[in-house]
Amino acid sequence: MTETSDMVHKIKVLHIFDNNPFIEPAINFLTLYQDGQIEHIFLVLYSQEKKKVNGHDIIYVKKNDTQQILELLGQRGIDALVFHGLSKYKRSFILRNKKVLQNYLLAWVIFGYDLYTLPYIKNKIFDTLTYKIYNAKNLPGKRMYNLVAGRKSIFKMLSKIPLERFPWISGHLISLSRTALRDLILARAIKQMDIISGFFDNEVKFIDVFYDHYSYLPFTYIQTGDIKDYLKDSSPKNAEKYILIGNSDAMTNNHLDILEKLKGLDLKDKKLLLPLNYSPESPYSEFIFEQAKKRFGKKARILRTYVSKSEYFTLLRQCEIAIFNHKRQQAVSNLVFLFHNGSKIFLNPSNPLYEFYQDKGLILYSTDDISDKSLQALTEEEKLHNSDTIKKLYGEERMKEFLRIFNEGLFKLAMKKKNKK
Repeated sequence: MTETSDMVHKIKVLHIFDNNPFIEPAINFLTLYQDGQIEHIFLVLYSQEKKKVNGHDIIYVKKNDTQQILELLGQRGIDALVFHGLSKYKRSFILRNKKVLQNYLLAWVIFGYDLYTLPYIKNKIFDTLTYKIYNAKNLPGKRMYNLVAGRKSIFKMLSKIPLERFPWISGHLISLSRTALRDLILARAIKQMDIISGFFDNEVKFIDVFYDHYSYLPFTYIQTGDIKDYLKDSSPKNAEKYILIGNSDAMTNNHLDILEKLKGLDLKDKKLLLPLNYSPESPYSEFIFEQAKKRFGKKARILRTYVSKSEYFTLLRQCEIAIFNHKRQQAVSNLVFLFHNGSKIFLNPSNPLYEFYQDKGLILYSTDDISDKSLQALTEEEKLHNSDTIKKLYGEERMKEFLRIFNEGLFKLAMKKKNKK
């Protein structure tokens, strides 16, 4: 820290996680760099099973036990709260306890599921064919809401509605679409944040449509060290060569548009690999399974059941080509691994990651350019370039620098808030 008057102080930061696989990499990141002026405390909300993280002290709180969280703030002398993702419960917690929380520095680390539900963004994250599927399943009220609130100016106006003061408005919104109420609650919760964090600053700027009174601090869940063990070549001899399509069975992968684009192209000795094993029984997953088999038959390998992390990364090693048709930030850990691996990567040009990775000097391609000619592997020089570039981008030294900036920002803003009390 630069200011000598701050040196005698120490702040305590409570990180609030949902019970998910990102807890461990986040804690690994937060413990990379210790400056003695910040104590990071980790709280995990759980419903049934607790996600264990080896080597770290975790406070486990039953989801919806708001009173225990509020008591912890005083007991542990907390100065700042960092919400990792704004789940439904966290949004409610923030709004119902506004008076209490106004005494604390509040930060939100974007997960993706939270940011990209906002209507003026969500309306644009589906490709042409996939949007028809998405829109067809919506009831008329939700279609009308998406059409109206999808305009930035309209959503900015809606986000100013004080739902807590006029609860009857919530009833009217529910009668139109539950999505409308959910979105406005999210917007109101975001407006309580002093800090918004993420790895991609061009993504954070989406918030500026309705709220710009925040400080930006960098944060990431991905480090190259987290995947180094999986980079060792464990592929069997004479292994299949794959073209990876997406990272999950989420509709945001825009599978159908890519399957249609690939239909009729010469895949040569490569097969398609589609991971559809998150929710294999969902109607969308079933539909994409049928469409892939209909178009490509035995040339499509579709994951429908759970595979271990090591098995999954072994399959990724066999992907010469990887196509991610998301129009939103998604599948970052997959991308980091595949750049390391020397895979040729196609991203949708509307994805914020496309511009971000291009600016960082990585060699990648647009999904608009998929053709017989473009479905060729990278040269050895290109593979080495991408591998070296991604190591520098997500390497330990760069992560330490990111964390130093994150910690200093938290410290200065928390001290400023304390001094105002």
